[in-house]
Amino acid sequence: MFHILSLLITITNGFPRTDLMEGTATSNVDWQKQDSSPFNQKFSCNNGELLGPFIGKVDMNIKKTFTNLQPHYSLQISLDLLFTEYWSGISNFVNILIDSETIYSDTSITTVNFNTPSNYCKTNAFLIFVYNQQLITLRQKIIHSNPNPTLEITSSFQCTLLSLYTVCEKLLIKNVIISPQLCHFTCLTCTGPNEDDCQTCPNGTTQNGKCSCQNGYSAYNYQCVQSCPQYFTSQNQQCILSCSLNCQDCIGQKCNTCDNGYILYMGTCVTDCPKSSTLQNNICVDYLEESIFGSEYLGKYFDGLDIDLQSQIDSFTFTFNPALSKQTGQIFSTYNKQYLLGGFGVWSNGQYNTVFNGLPAHNKIRLYLTAWFIDNWTNQEFIIKLDNQIIYQVSYQPTKAISNLFYSSANDYIEEINLSIVHTQSSAQLTFQTTLSISAYQASLAISNIYILIDYCDNNCDVCSNTQCTQCKNPYQLIHNQCSLCDSSNFRNNDCSCQTGFYDDNINKQCQKCKQECETCLNANSCTQCKLGTNLIILPNCMNCNTGFYYNNGICSRCSKNCLACFGSGQSECISCQTDYILNNNNECQSCMSNQFIYNNTCQDCQYNCETCNDTYQCLTCTENRINIPFCICQIGYYESNNKSCQQCSFQCSTCQTQRDNCLTCSGNRQNPPLCTCPDDSDDSNIWCTDCSIVNLEVKMSSNAKKIIINFGRTISKISSDCSALFEQSTLQNLGNNPSCFFNSQSIQVLLGQNATTYFGLSINFKINIIKFQDCQKTLSVFLNNILSNNQDIQAPLIIFSKNLVQLTACTNTPDVIYQIQTQNFGSNQITFIDWKLIRVSQQDPNITQFLGKLKSQFKNQNQIVMFEFSNDILQMENEILLELQYKNFLGIQGSSLITIKQLTTKLFLNVQQQRNQYMISQLIEISIQVSHCSDILTNDAKFNLSTFIGTIKKQVEIVLGDYYIYTIEPYLLNTGLYKLNIQLSNEESLEIEQNFQIIIANEQPQIQLMSESNFLSYQQKLIIYGKVINLAQQDQLFSWDCFDIIQNSECKTQNQTLLILPNSQNLTLQPYSLIPFSVYMFTARFQDIQQQITITIVESNVPKIEYKSYPNIADGYINYYDQLLFKFKYLEIVQNPDLLLYTGILSNSDLQIKHFRFNYLELQISLWHYFTVEELTKQMTLKINIYNPDYFLPSQVTIPLNINIPPLQCRIDLDQQNAFTISNFQIRINNCKDDNFPLQYRLILYFNNSDLNFDYSINTIQKGIILVDYQYSNLFQTKLTGNGNIQLMVQVKDNLNGISNYTKSLDFVYQQGFLDQLLLNQTSISETLIYTASLQFEESFNSFEISQFLQEQIMYFSNCKCITQKQLLTLKTLAINHKNWGLSDISNELSQQQERLNEINQIMANQQLIEYDKYEHTIQEFKKLTLLEETIEIAKYIDELFKLNRDYQQQTRILIEDQDDQSKKANNIIIMESINIITEIQLSNQIINGNLKTITTNSFNISTQKATQKLLQDLISSTLTEPQSIGQKDDKQESTMDTYSYKMVNYQTNPFMYDNYFMEFPENQNNYSLYQPEIRQLSNQILIQNISTSQGIRYEFEKQAENLFVECVTKVEDSWSLDACRTINDGKKTICQCQYISSTTIFQATQQIFDQAVEFFSLETIHSMLRCQYQSIIFTYIVIIYTILFLWFIFYGFRMDQTKNDEFLFNSTKVAPADWDFVTEKNGGIINVGEMDSEKRITPIDRIVIRRETQKKTIFSSNESQITYDDKVLKRPHFEYYNKMLASKKSIGITTNVCSGRIIEETEGEASPKSKSANSPNVKIAPSESQSTFRKQLTNDEESLYKKYSTQSITLCKALLFYVEINHKVLSLYYLHDKDCSRVYRTIMLYVSLLGEISILTFFGQIINFNTIIALSILQALFGVIYKKLLQVFLKSEKLCINYIGFNLAILSVLFFLFIIFGSVAKYQSVLEASLWGVAYMSSFILDYVIYTNIQILLFFTIIVKFGKSVTLKKYLKLFLNDKVFIQTFGNS
Repeated sequence: MFHILSLLITITNGFPRTDLMEGTATSNVDWQKQDSSPFNQKFSCNNGELLGPFIGKVDMNIKKTFTNLQPHYSLQISLDLLFTEYWSGISNFVNILIDSETIYSDTSITTVNFNTPSNYCKTNAFLIFVYNQQLITLRQKIIHSNPNPTLEITSSFQCTLLSLYTVCEKLLIKNVIISPQLCHFTCLTCTGPNEDDCQTCPNGTTQNGKCSCQNGYSAYNYQCVQSCPQYFTSQNQQCILSCSLNCQDCIGQKCNTCDNGYILYMGTCVTDCPKSSTLQNNICVDYLEESIFGSEYLGKYFDGLDIDLQSQIDSFTFTFNPALSKQTGQIFSTYNKQYLLGGFGVWSNGQYNTVFNGLPAHNKIRLYLTAWFIDNWTNQEFIIKLDNQIIYQVSYQPTKAISNLFYSSANDYIEEINLSIVHTQSSAQLTFQTTLSISAYQASLAISNIYILIDYCDNNCDVCSNTQCTQCKNPYQLIHNQCSLCDSSNFRNNDCSCQTGFYDDNINKQCQKCKQECETCLNANSCTQCKLGTNLIILPNCMNCNTGFYYNNGICSRCSKNCLACFGSGQSECISCQTDYILNNNNECQSCMSNQFIYNNTCQDCQYNCETCNDTYQCLTCTENRINIPFCICQIGYYESNNKSCQQCSFQCSTCQTQRDNCLTCSGNRQNPPLCTCPDDSDDSNIWCTDCSIVNLEVKMSSNAKKIIINFGRTISKISSDCSALFEQSTLQNLGNNPSCFFNSQSIQVLLGQNATTYFGLSINFKINIIKFQDCQKTLSVFLNNILSNNQDIQAPLIIFSKNLVQLTACTNTPDVIYQIQTQNFGSNQITFIDWKLIRVSQQDPNITQFLGKLKSQFKNQNQIVMFEFSNDILQMENEILLELQYKNFLGIQGSSLITIKQLTTKLFLNVQQQRNQYMISQLIEISIQVSHCSDILTNDAKFNLSTFIGTIKKQVEIVLGDYYIYTIEPYLLNTGLYKLNIQLSNEESLEIEQNFQIIIANEQPQIQLMSESNFLSYQQKLIIYGKVINLAQQDQLFSWDCFDIIQNSECKTQNQTLLILPNSQNLTLQPYSLIPFSVYMFTARFQDIQQQITITIVESNVPKIEYKSYPNIADGYINYYDQLLFKFKYLEIVQNPDLLLYTGILSNSDLQIKHFRFNYLELQISLWHYFTVEELTKQMTLKINIYNPDYFLPSQVTIPLNINIPPLQCRIDLDQQNAFTISNFQIRINNCKDDNFPLQYRLILYFNNSDLNFDYSINTIQKGIILVDYQYSNLFQTKLTGNGNIQLMVQVKDNLNGISNYTKSLDFVYQQGFLDQLLLNQTSISETLIYTASLQFEESFNSFEISQFLQEQIMYFSNCKCITQKQLLTLKTLAINHKNWGLSDISNELSQQQERLNEINQIMANQQLIEYDKYEHTIQEFKKLTLLEETIEIAKYIDELFKLNRDYQQQTRILIEDQDDQSKKANNIIIMESINIITEIQLSNQIINGNLKTITTNSFNISTQKATQKLLQDLISSTLTEPQSIGQKDDKQESTMDTYSYKMVNYQTNPFMYDNYFMEFPENQNNYSLYQPEIRQLSNQILIQNISTSQGIRYEFEKQAENLFVECVTKVEDSWSLDACRTINDGKKTICQCQYISSTTIFQATQQIFDQAVEFFSLETIHSMLRCQYQSIIFTYIVIIYTILFLWFIFYGFRMDQTKNDEFLFNSTKVAPADWDFVTEKNGGIINVGEMDSEKRITPIDRIVIRRETQKKTIFSSNESQITYDDKVLKRPHFEYYNKMLASKKSIGITTNVCSGRIIEETEGEASPKSKSANSPNVKIAPSESQSTFRKQLTNDEESLYKKYSTQSITLCKALLFYVEINHKVLSLYYLHDKDCSRVYRTIMLYVSLLGEISILTFFGQIINFNTIIALSILQALFGVIYKKLLQVFLKSEKLCINYIGFNLAILSVLFFLFIIFGSVAKYQSVLEASLWGVAYMSSFILDYVIYTNIQILLFFTIIVKFGKSVTLKKYLKLFLNDKVFIQTFGNS
């Protein structure tokens, strides 16, 4: 085996290219610098003392091109690299490349980390004492095909100044090995080593990956040549090595003599013996050939460079101290074109182990190796152990170390070691160990040329002792010290005794054959029993014969048939004769003539009346017309004439005398002899007298025994064709079940039913007065000659079997079977078997009697299908017998079939399965052929040539032993008839086995199909019955029609009582008013020998008619048990809404079992399995459909016949435990299946519990089960089983027409922990892989990494092997999904693959619906559809698992997307939902309108689909969503609509959008709720229904995690999510969403979300996001910048405006606090005059308080520059507070128009009533000063108010409105309004801060983009602005300075806080587009607030003022709502 492996490695691995090999001469040929100039530097360590070769002092990039490599597909590269001198570790690197592909790269290399001694290679006398070096060995394998690869070494090569030295980085390179893996020699380039891996060819292009040369050329060494070189021959255009190069003489494939100069080695010629051989007698003898009983290599390791280095490294486990060994990074080294295990720098301390398991029986292990002792060994040892026992131990021998191989510190030596150790165990462990304890750079060991072999003592031995076997493998036994089988191959019985006819010579393992005369013998010459059946007698020689035989060369040959004794086989070699023969003079036995007899050895004549006789007077037989032997007188009806002959009487006479007319008795019913006449009115034409009441019948059988033909001799009138109406019960009971009666003009033909008991002589008794002749008035009452007679033309019955030659072999335990494929002339009855008769035997066999007995015992088991089983081992070897099977039909007529039986000795046998009945001419023929064997020589991969011949069709294929080959014949290739199928199996040398089978090709049986548009019709309607003969090519199909009135029991009559005459036609048409109401008519159509009936009921009212179509077309096809039949009905009546109709159906079988059902639309999808069990099926069934319209009295009815394919029945599952110690190994065999349509296929499915099985049964689909083995032709499954508890095995059995039946077996398992590894021994078995993967759920502990790696390898293997179904692959992926580390890209790739596959399935199923298939092909398509639906469900399960993975992944890592509109579609959730949508389309494509709701249930989602009318859809939504709903637009005409809809509902158990940022922001602890995704489309135009017309809409119900949670309903509206599309109803833990919009809907925790979002926002992650954000692209950045610039500018400008105030602007404010409180006087009554000047005061000491004016103090909040003393403040404060309180008591209905007014939306603070004011509270009013300007006086006087001026038309309306806007608008008032109490600086700060606050609210809470959200946030931000201004006002207006400073700091902090929120929120947006959208949203809200809403409010108040300004009541209320200044300036101070 290893020799073959080595040869393959040599072929596929090119000889390695080497360079700079250690141990060879120094050379660096062809190396180049980077500029391609030569690199010639040479260097050896220690001034040449160390054998290099090293490339010297490499301080530049170098390269070398290795040219002219042979075509290859990969390279294996290894080399040694030495880092020397000084490597700084700073920005340095080393790269090694092959054709620009990096195979090694390292950076930041520092001398500090080096561990190779500094004196390893002395390159600098100083540096060797300072810096270590680093030696590493590189190994890499790459994909590669370039024939001229370039190796490049590049590095930084930096130099460093160290003290006085400049030291540079240097590399030294050695041991460069490049090994190509070669292409097949026919390829030019390739992807692998095989012949079909070619990519390009030497000539032409590839075909299926193979290359072929042009004609006349052959492939040789990667080119096409005209002639092959010496030692090669051309075969199939390839030069193939004859046996060996340099060979003189070849025998077979091996060389016998080599050319001169060459040595013979294992059939090849070599120049030197390989390392694994020795030279003996000028022949290289391999180690394998040195054992007498054979040997086997366990391993060949490290014996050259042309090895698979990786696999050899993997064969050893290296245990070592890392401080001492493996310093180079590898466990191997290289020296002088030799790989070494270990070596310098590799192996010091440590050991190598290799283990071999499962060894065959052996007695020795041999070991050959070369040991290399390197460097500074002292007295350490090298040890070899076998199974931990030392078998070799040697100390270092310094005397042998005489040369230095590696470097100069010490000498080395090489030791050859050969060991042979006794060993018999089934496993072996070899250990190679050293006792070194120093670094591998100081002393090391290497081993090479390692050869490990085992020696056999016998090939089949289990236990060896020395050279003899002591125990054999089972089932071998020890025979004469040899292991052999005790079976027919050695002619032994199971107890090892010799078989009959053989004897034991006590030498050979095979028994020797007795001589031919012996049945049994002692030895070669002495018989103990003569050969049975040969007529040999007299022991011990057995050379005499019985009477009638003579001895002829060991056998007794029969004498001539007339001889009693003879001396030869000739007719003239008789000694005596048989009875009735005489011996003549020529020694011949002569017979007498027929009318002679023998007397005294002579012939004498008989008398005249004898035909034959035995003496003169005794006749044996009579002459013609004579009877009564031995007297021989004339028979009745004859008389004896004068010439002694018998003459016939006249037909009138029964007997006569002397002459023919002289009657003695009359014949028939004649009377009055001798004349014997008839009555006058009778027919006198025959022996019977007949008239209108008497008929003479002729009753006979048809030639095929199917019909009784009763001939009346005259034309009879038409009557009922119901046989029960014609015959008496005594006759009817003999005609079988349901006989059929046909009428011709003069006869009645009775087609017998099944189990008829008709016999010859049966009396056919008619009912009287039923039948009459057409020309008579009377009916027949007397039936003469009504006895069934035996006519001579009846054919003998015949059974045609599947084969006439049965070949038996003891090689198989399965009996051979023959079965009928056709029966003839049995009618419809069963066959009666008589006997099996032995006709001929080639040799006598005592087992024949037993053999025949077994066959006869099978008679009682026969039923409709005749089948006989033949035991394979009952006859003797090479025997042949001919049997006759005798049988008879129900009439007693006998027939027979001949069967030849052969007992073969071959080790091969054919397993052929074919259909057990005849094939139709239009049917695809499939025959399963398998080649099996019982040989211990053949292997399972042996190949044979299989040839088939049938008719003119010949096929030849190559078949592998054990595989199934499906032999097919396309439809219509064979004509009708009986064919012989010849199957021959051969190898290259001879024919191995041949079998013949019989096949019948027949036309489809013609059948009449009748169809009416309804079985109920009104007499006013036209009746049309459509007729068609199916399975008949004839175009002109004219039927003979009969009609019978069942109620009247007479022929049909019209309404005027005339006979209904029906013409011959294909379709029968009767006009209205032709038939009589309340009648039931049976119409019969006849065509040739077939007829069909249909019953029509005539009623008084009209009944609508029905037409239908079926999919597939069931008219001439077969229906399987699980087929989904689709019927589409056309109701031939105008009905706008089919929901108004009532639909019912009846399904019945031939046994009249009836199943009722209802359906809901003009489409019906039905499957038989819903209503009947498999056992209840019959071949013909009937479907009746009733459609009832309330507008009609009776329903419409149509009857549909169904032809059923009965699936396999009576199958039995047999379990055979294969291994008693491992309960998981099973053989599962399915036996005893009964079916007509062979071959059968079998599928094995596993369920871990009974509930999963019941679920799959309920949906009729494999969803929960695991398909271990998909459909195969073998009925044997060999697999492992596992489970924990009760498991269920299901076997599905499928016949040739795809009929499927299910059989289950229950098993109990207790899972054993820790036995996981035993579950998978065959990694190419999908069943074992699935069992292994499924068992992980029961295993408590395992290595997750190893499991994951292994399962991924299995998935990869099965994905590429194309050896399993897609469903099995998906099941494996689903089971293994949790044992893999998934990345988002992995999930995405898998989802994309499944989506692509779903699209393919959807397209395939769409294409299937467009094609109409024939009667046989449609069953194939239905099965394909079933398979695709199974795969779809499995994909859904797999997507479910991927969905959970994706959700878990996203929960940890949020997806960031740059472009929401484009990239979001690529998210995995989108792919999942698109895939689920495709699944719904696949489901809908297989559904009908108003059919059943189809559901796929997984852990993550539930899919429900249905097609429905509006009514049913409303009910569906009502039942699904808890409340009745309306679909579409509701109107009064809804009742008459015919709209139909498709309904999809996907219920996700968790929200698929939950962790996608484009859904919405949420906290980490947010609960994940389910999501409903409905879709309703109108089928007619595919319009999506988006709205529900009811007030409540669709109701979705959700369960909350806790009652105290507040959740909101969210619905997807177009491309965004909306919170206001549904109404949320919280009811405890239940939440109900009422939605008008039909779209994806879920809930989420809204209140908690805001808080959690805020906590998450203030984190470092936000700061990081801000640092990464591109603010230059975001609108908000520029909005904030513009606001800030305007703010700073107006702070400066506003301050200046306040400084330069003047009097004319004094009253521009509606709310003015006096600038100088010193001039405020308090009048009597507490009235304070505001605004009086000094000259205007009228001070009364008693009435007033004089307020002194102090130096004014200027602040940034006011332009007041006066200084107020403490006393002044005390005096002013009460009045100031009251003043403020009074102003603040006013209400406004909108946002205040003054920034200091403190008004807000819907302010709720109470108005300060007069009662609430204290008694001391002064009244404040504006007191006009006498020194006021004219303009101010005009404004402040009542007469000069804004309203007065407008009403007197002093100013226009526009000016008035403009002035009103200027003093009231938020922004304009900053410029136009001067208010000392509320300065412009103060108002600007508040406006700026509030604007920033509004932006922060919008950016922070902005998530769901829609118009309603924008409006809501606009109101929220406006409300915030007012509240915040009010808060600032409280702080900044306070009299306390500290509070003022707090307010100032609050403003600054607020600005910073708001800016952080704004820019932090923007940074967290998912894209620039999203930020831009919110920028637009803010601009919209700004315009709404400051442009539209504020101006609308101002305009509203202005309009009221203009319209109703004179009303005192209005002014009273307006004063409450308007600002004081606005009121004063509007209406004046009065």
